[in-house]
Amino acid sequence: MPDVGARKPRRTASSRRRTPSQERSVELVGKLLEATAQVLGEVGLEATSTNKIAARAGVAIGSIYQYFPNKEALIDALLDDRLHRLEALTASRMEALSTNSYPEAAEAMLRAAIAFYEAEPELAAMLASRTAMPEPNSRDRMLYQRVHDIARSYLVAHADNLDVDDIELAATISTRVVGNFAPWIALSVTNADKRERFIAEIVLMLSQWIGAPRHETHR
Repeated sequence: MPDVGARKPRRTASSRRRTPSQERSVELVGKLLEATAQVLGEVGLEATSTNKIAARAGVAIGSIYQYFPNKEALIDALLDDRLHRLEALTASRMEALSTNSYPEAAEAMLRAAIAFYEAEPELAAMLASRTAMPEPNSRDRMLYQRVHDIARSYLVAHADNLDVDDIELAATISTRVVGNFAPWIALSVTNADKRERFIAEIVLMLSQWIGAPRHETHR
């Protein structure tokens, strides 16, 4: 089982990559990213190579180097892609849960995030390491802010029914608790009963602070 604290690929100046602009180029890059995910899942980070990725994608090795100078740049782009997918998942789930109570929304979002990380465990460890960075790069910071704003919009819409003194803080706590616990549960808690207990306790913890009806004594 991968270690949630696994070190993500080191970024270097050589990791800069060319951005595809034409439709065929975008399609090729997408194909390379999916091949990278497949190879990572099968052989792990250390054994992954551009040769294996090219072979899995069914392209010449030179096709990779048109856009990515090395393996690290490919993996970096793959993590970007998955983080954007996680953002899209958050947006779609929270839209669907817009009329649900906070405990219901928190549990549904936590379960969706667990399933997301569980689908690609080799990537989950690297994503968890990146999302836990104390000083994320500018791209990540903007993405985190968008996710925070999704949570904030839900809390604002439900503010009359919740005992929330600080919406910004509540949005940050909600997103960080789900974001930090989801990959850990996905990768480390394999016993079904224990997993359900952790999910229930996390939702209870959030609900007693954020999700309790206004004026209810819970502190």
